[in-house]
Formats: sequence, C-alpha cells, structure tokens
Amino acid sequence: MNRALVLFTRDLRVRDQAALAAAVREAEEVIPLFVLDRALLGGSCGAPNRLAFLLESLEDLAVSLRERGAALVVRHGDVVEETLSLASQWDVSSVFMSADISIRAASTCDATSPSSPQSKGARCTSRGA
Repeated sequence: MNRALVLFTRDLRVRDQAALAAAVREAEEVIPLFVLDRALLGGSCGAPNRLAFLLESLEDLAVSLRERGAALVVRHGDVVEETLSLASQWDVSSVFMSADISIRAASTCDATSPSSPQSKGARCTSRGA
C-alpha cells in the first residue's frame, strides 16, 4: 500500500492545505502527524496562553481530520526523529509538509530526503503554504 505522512507544522488546518491535498492525491493512505518538540515548547510557544491556543488548534485539526476519516497522530520529541520513526513504523513512501521558511522545517525535510541515511527511502515533499 502506498502510504504518505503529512507533517503539520504551522498551518493547522485541512482547508486549503497544499501538503495534505498533495498527499491525498498521491497516496492510498495518509497519516497526519504533529510533533510537540522541546524547541517548540521551550520557546515563546511555551507561554501558557500560546500553549493553550496551540492545543485548541490541534483539537480543531483532529476533529476536522476525523470528519474526513483520518486520525491525527501527535507525538512528543524531536521532529525529525519522530517523523522518521513513524515513517519507518508505517512503511511510508512519502513525507509531505507545507513550505515553511523556518530552519526547523527545512532540517526536517532535509533529514527525510531519500539521500539521507535516516530516511530509509521515504521522500520529503514541501508544498506551498
């Protein structure tokens, strides 16, 4: 089965979400993922009001995905490690994520490219936000 993983970063929505749309077009099964990483939780997003907003947004995303037949997977840890772990566990052939100018997002895509020894052959594709 052709499986794709969609890594949600900043754009926690299903409408007009280029990475999700591309994954749905190209794969038979799509696994949506969000990783709560230490860098995110330790920075300005770790402030109580911002964390509450993030959790509320994740719940809204989870509901929207459930309505479309998918379950949001939420992991805690390093974004790259968790993405690669889930990709390996589920035998994912592609990792999709929205185009993101942050260094964090770029390093995630670089680490999951087919040329990376960590990727185990999965390709990373970023799409316009």
